[in-house]
Amino acid sequence: MKYKFIIFLILIVIVGCNQNEVDSTESNGDNLLGEDGQKAQNDINNNVDVETCPATCDDSDVCTTDICSQETDLKCENQAIVPCCGNEICEESETFSDCSKDCEECLSTDKCKTASYDYATQECKTEDVTPCCGNGVCEEGETNVDCSEDCEECTTTKECFKSEFDYVKGICVEKPDVPCCGNDICDKGESCDSCDSDCKCEAKIDLSNYPSFLSDGTLIVVGDNGKSQDSFTASSITTALVVKGVDSNSNLYSFHDSTALKTKDLIVVGSPCDNSLWEEYQGVECDEDYFNSGEAMIKLIHVDDRQIIYVAGKTPDDTKKAAEFLNNDNNLDGMEIILDTSGTSAKII
Repeated sequence: MKYKFIIFLILIVIVGCNQNEVDSTESNGDNLLGEDGQKAQNDINNNVDVETCPATCDDSDVCTTDICSQETDLKCENQAIVPCCGNEICEESETFSDCSKDCEECLSTDKCKTASYDYATQECKTEDVTPCCGNGVCEEGETNVDCSEDCEECTTTKECFKSEFDYVKGICVEKPDVPCCGNDICDKGESCDSCDSDCKCEAKIDLSNYPSFLSDGTLIVVGDNGKSQDSFTASSITTALVVKGVDSNSNLYSFHDSTALKTKDLIVVGSPCDNSLWEEYQGVECDEDYFNSGEAMIKLIHVDDRQIIYVAGKTPDDTKKAAEFLNNDNNLDGMEIILDTSGTSAKII
């Protein structure tokens, strides 16, 4: 009897443990479903209707992506695909060659025009090809040699002149061809040795005599277009001359004051574009390429019984360095000195 009672107690314990495991499993199963899942499961258990996406969202349009999800609130959305060949719109990156359904073919029968598709206006447009030989206009880069259809041949019989086509005016124009010995101008690159007739070397005066050949009242001239630094440079030349015993004046002279400028010795400060006395006595018009980068020049010319010195460079700073070289009497010689001004100070090239 005692043994039967013990066996009975053991059976009660086993049955109780099994029931706890079942309860635990059911509880864990509820947690695995999550809150939304449990709600859905409860709805199903209670025979409640559950909202879902339609069976299909296909709108039969190859240029849309058809989607439905919780993110679209279980409603169909048909999102456009761009670009998409077949939507009757020629879109960026589409061309006639890869999508003739949407894009028209753009062609030009004129060799001086190109045809391309304008996506903004949805039509073909043409643009001029320049330069283009055969359009009746002589354009930059064309010459009579490579395009006689458009460009006339430019020639001249004048000594020391050359004829060039002016693309702005559309005609041939004559310009001084420098240096040219025989034009009565001591051009850049000419000297007593190479062209005695232009440099008038019979006077036997050159830069080695500087500044003794300058008369009192010498004018240091800054051009009407001169930069402010040119004025400071002119003042430094004036100061140096006074120290050396030469009475001079530096100023911005109007070129209408012909009396002073045509009777005095001159020191002309600034490039051909800054000082028109280059054109007056040298025949050199404004030319941005007259000097190379980092280059300057000191040049002496004789005009009748007057001495004219040009102090100029590519930039006002180059001109300043040339003036410092002149003021310090650094190996001045000959009629012209070309200077390298790319460093902190000028040196003879």
